[in-house]
Amino acid sequence: MSWREDVHIGVLRLGKTLGVKQAPVNGPESYVAIAASETAYSVLKENSGKLHILPDLDADCVFSLPTAEDGLRYEFISKGVAADAHDWQFDTGSDTNFYLGGITELDTTAATVKLEVPDGNSNSIMNVLTPDPGSRIQLICDGVNWIIEGMVQSETADAITWADQ
Repeated sequence: MSWREDVHIGVLRLGKTLGVKQAPVNGPESYVAIAASETAYSVLKENSGKLHILPDLDADCVFSLPTAEDGLRYEFISKGVAADAHDWQFDTGSDTNFYLGGITELDTTAATVKLEVPDGNSNSIMNVLTPDPGSRIQLICDGVNWIIEGMVQSETADAITWADQ
């Protein structure tokens, strides 16, 4: 297939070439707005490629990822204007679908930057503690594991923590 055969107005269609399932690049169908009252959110397979916009949450929220499938991609970003007093938790559902990659953490109180990485063999739960505005996490599935990258700003030292099921 040539690249011209897969061009659509308003839709980024890289999926067949790169193996990443993409969503439309503009309009309300290109993002998912999470409600401030959400405490448990099931990330939907059909929302792969869409930006998930997180408000200043009313309580901690667990984001349950869908069953691992090659090419799933999700991005989460805080739209708050002040530090959120509540945490985000991303759960793959199984220690066999652990995290790979890493997150850059900026401790805004100590003015330090460090790389936070999972153990690479069983950490299937990632906690983001009290994220500041602009914190962003991207998760990409290779069919088994979830590759993570992003940057989290927080006033909390060690704002990224890892756990097994």
